[in-house]
Amino acid sequence: MASRYAQSRYSQRAATAGVTRWRRLTAAAIEATTDPSTILTSVTDTSTYLSVDASALSSGTAYPQPCVECQWPLIDPDTGATVNWTSGRYIGVQVWIQFVGSNYPTAARTACWIGVGNAASNSVIVAGLYRDTSNRKVGAALWSAADKNTVTWGADDIIYGDLVVAPLASGSNVLLSYGSAMQMDDSTSPARVTSALAGSLTTTAAGGLRILGYFAGDVDVRAYYRLERTPEAP
Repeated sequence: MASRYAQSRYSQRAATAGVTRWRRLTAAAIEATTDPSTILTSVTDTSTYLSVDASALSSGTAYPQPCVECQWPLIDPDTGATVNWTSGRYIGVQVWIQFVGSNYPTAARTACWIGVGNAASNSVIVAGLYRDTSNRKVGAALWSAADKNTVTWGADDIIYGDLVVAPLASGSNVLLSYGSAMQMDDSTSPARVTSALAGSLTTTAAGGLRILGYFAGDVDVRAYYRLERTPEAP
């Protein structure tokens, strides 16, 4: 049996390695909203989920660019402090998306994307679910393009996204490297159904990083993110 001292040392290391806790995205915490296609009616908090009331896009594809953009501050869920990505303590963002009821991307040109990027530019990497004119798709997307797979969606399905945000040597910039999106068949004992991977390799200012959500159509969603810490030595 491990000694109490050994158990204590392990607990301390576990608390500073790996990933942070999850943080839920709420309407109350939104810093800014943009509506380039003039489709938004409201974004509100309802019970334990975020409720977006918006129209579908009238044309095009529901990639992030034409959708309603919501910006959240990039906060470490463990400390509540605003993240300084130039510290070198973090290397990525993970997102968890679970829809509530029937309001999710079902109609043509609707979408729900959650991810990270520079709020002052079009440098973003997101994961999500959207529908083009005929098919519902899981995707990992950039500003105006996505890697995607057509899916059959179940009521208990979730999307898990893993987004790599690598700090650069200069200290003031990051490299938005790539993002993956995986459809899981439930939230308790998930099995992967399909996945997608989008590469970016885009350099952007670390100081502008925000958590970003892009929406078209009516969406009721429990959306969470957590941060991936820079690994410690094994």
